This record gives sequence, structure tokens and C-alpha cells, in this order.
Amino acid sequence: AGSLLKSAIFMLDELLPPLLRLLSDPRLSEKRPSYLRSSQELLASSDARAELEVLLGRRITRWVWAPSRTRRQSDLCVDQLVAAVQGAAFIIICIMNGRRSGEVCHPRNGLRDDSLKMLGESTEMATMSFYIEKTLFRREPFYVNQLTIKAYKAALELRRVLMPPSREVSSGGSIFLAGRRNGASIPEGKMLHFSPPTCERRTRSLSSFFEIAGERCSLKQVRSHSFRRFFALLYYYRYDNADLLSLQQHLRHSSVSNTIHYVTSDTGAFFPEVTAPITEAQR
Repeated sequence: AGSLLKSAIFMLDELLPPLLRLLSDPRLSEKRPSYLRSSQELLASSDARAELEVLLGRRITRWVWAPSRTRRQSDLCVDQLVAAVQGAAFIIICIMNGRRSGEVCHPRNGLRDDSLKMLGESTEMATMSFYIEKTLFRREPFYVNQLTIKAYKAALELRRVLMPPSREVSSGGSIFLAGRRNGASIPEGKMLHFSPPTCERRTRSLSSFFEIAGERCSLKQVRSHSFRRFFALLYYYRYDNADLLSLQQHLRHSSVSNTIHYVTSDTGAFFPEVTAPITEAQR
């Protein structure tokens, strides 16, 4: 779990800046650049692409993969990088806040572009509005940390640079909805939503995150609900003055027995470094 979080932070800190520069290259807005025969040559000549290749140690050869085109197993496309950074933002928000996957990136009930509220210009404190599934069925505000804010803004920035020119950004839209750049254009019909389950046939999924994380992450796939349990374990075993009732309130469990299950059942299967069980008195 630690390597998972470190890989996600690496993508936000190191991969996102050159990726945004590549996607925002002003030459992409020119219909037919006189000095380039194609957008493929623009990709090949991009300094941002070269920087990304150095960071990853792999070639970035296409904007998107065409089903009929053969490729080297180690090659990457730009759309995979977009999905990997979206996955990194998703993982960070889930782990740091103990939220279900649907509460973060469901197309309708997930995080929206108006979910973050900064509490004053001179403070770094903020709240984020999450829809609570299974129990409350409404949006609830939670205080969030700086890493969560950074992940939220990363997803929002990717959405901004990948919005088709003909489409206006509507207030309240999902932060995980973004276009797919196909060379020099972003077709209107190519708006895709990130989906957490790993699926090798779907680029905009956690499969792209694990593909690009490579050896940096010891996990190769994981159920997204494990992020919620990891938050519970981290809070209960590592935070000072942690108690079950506070954790129950944060997770919005209807019963404390559900919360007890989160911090005691099968912890070794997912996070073997957490071994200390709660005592009978704590139960």
C-alpha cells in the first residue's frame, strides 16, 4: 500500500507537469502546421515527450493506440499517461479520505468541479463534498488535506486541457471526464470517463496506472474498496488518540460493527505490516 501511494504521488509530482505541457502545446491548435507533416511528428519533436520518456524509461510513440496497429510491448501512448494520472488522483483521494470508489469518481455522484471549497484566501484549510453511498445518500462536507487538494486539482486540470473546443465546461460536471486527444484534435465524441476497475481493454482505468507504475509499485492490481480499508487501518493503528466511534463517523457507517470489521478482518492479506489487533476492551 505504501508503494501504491508513493507511485501515485510520483505521477502527480513528476509526470503531470510535462504531460500538461505536451497536451497544451500551442502547435496542436494549428490545423496544418507548415513545418510539421502531422501531429505524430509534433509528438516526436516535443521536449515534453522526451522528458516523460526519461522519467519512465520507455518510449511514447502514439497519441492513442489504434486497434489495428501493432506495437512494442514496452511502448506507451499519451492517452495511457492521462489515464495513469487520473488513476493516481483517484487512489490518493480514496486512501487519504476513506471514501468508496463511487463517492470519488462515479459519473453522477462522484467528485464534481464544485466539490472543493477553500476556507478563506489566507488559509490552506478546505472541505470537499462527497456523496455518501449506502447510508446517507446525500453529499456531506469533509475536511481534506493538501495532498487531496493537489490530486483533485490534477484531475480538474487534465479535464480542462482535454475538453473539446466546441464543448463548454458545465458547472457541476465530473472531474474525471476528459476528452481523448487524437493527434491534432479532441473529437467531441471522444469524451471518456475514468473507471476504477482494472481492464486491459479499457485505457481509462487503473490498468494504465499499474502499467506505468511498473516496478515502482509492488502491487499489480487491487480492489478499489481496499483503499477505504487502508484508510481505516492507517487511522486506527497509526493516528494518535484514534477511537472506533470517530472512525465510524468518518466512514459514515450505520453500525460500529462494520467499523470493527474494517480494522480487524483479514488485514494480513492486504497490509501485512499491520499486525496489532484491537483488544477485547476496545471491542
